[in-house]
Amino acid sequence: MAELRRADTPLAKWLASAMARWVNPQTQMPGISQRKLAEETGISQTQLHEILKKAHSPGPDILKRLAEFFGANPLTLFRLAYFVDEDRVEQLLEEDPSGSALGLDLDDVTDEVDRPDTLDPKVATQVLELFQQLEALLAQLPPEEQREYFAEFVKDVESKFGTLHF
Repeated sequence: MAELRRADTPLAKWLASAMARWVNPQTQMPGISQRKLAEETGISQTQLHEILKKAHSPGPDILKRLAEFFGANPLTLFRLAYFVDEDRVEQLLEEDPSGSALGLDLDDVTDEVDRPDTLDPKVATQVLELFQQLEALLAQLPPEEQREYFAEFVKDVESKFGTLHF
């Protein structure tokens, strides 16, 4: 059976690298399989496969579990999953014309799909810079406070913007 290539997304690249770098604390052997990661985190193998191979952006709960397991900043994973460029938005709409992958509800989908409203590129750059500053500040907090802050952050973003994709 042919091996599927890894998705060309920042989150898939990060996850593949984190899995390869992970060292088993009991055996000191490097690397963790998708099956073992699924067991350890409670994330299904199917969900991990979709992130790694199908460019899926998982929900905040999965990002938080991955961050906890690998000792990563949850906001870093959020940025990797949801701050996508224009080409990625086009790709997501081609894969799912309904827009559900982008948190959209597009009515009467036709061959010509209207693109979702996006931020002006200058504004998007400023938002990303502010987000990166927030991410750096959060990295200074203990892991438990990071998780609490992340949960509040996700709720605020979803309620204010109706989507997690920027």
